[in-house]
Amino acid sequence: MHRYGPRLAALVLAAAAVLVATPGTSIASGTVYYDYLESIQIDPATGAMSSSIPNWVANGDCSMFPDSTVVIAAPQGFFADTTITWHATTFTSHTDNGDIWHASFYLEDANRNYITVRGLDSPLMTQRYVDYTFDVSTPTRLPQADFDRARLIEWIGNC
Repeated sequence: MHRYGPRLAALVLAAAAVLVATPGTSIASGTVYYDYLESIQIDPATGAMSSSIPNWVANGDCSMFPDSTVVIAAPQGFFADTTITWHATTFTSHTDNGDIWHASFYLEDANRNYITVRGLDSPLMTQRYVDYTFDVSTPTRLPQADFDRARLIEWIGNC
């Protein structure tokens, strides 16, 4: 069997499933977007909140493995400084100059009101069918009261 056979078959099936079954997926200007709403978990040891994607995400030529995670550290200090970190494993099935995942993470309360949003980009993926595992972070300010009322993270983006 060709060395890409199983992964390519999974990619094709995942892409079809995402386009058919994902609410919020749209095709606009030739770009496919992904949109997932996931609940958050609080780590009892660190107080950090996290959210993971439970399913394979396919977007254009790009794929993101299940269990990719975003972590928001508990706010610290007078200015409520925190860090948002995105951990993921991705790959691309085709690229001419390199592909990049563009992800935005919308923190929401129980009523789906937006609290804050941060965008992060993956590293450049220049090789086909090579797994890229990464952690990218950005500092932000998030008052403790907003952190405490957060219940959901909406993952939106494209590649």
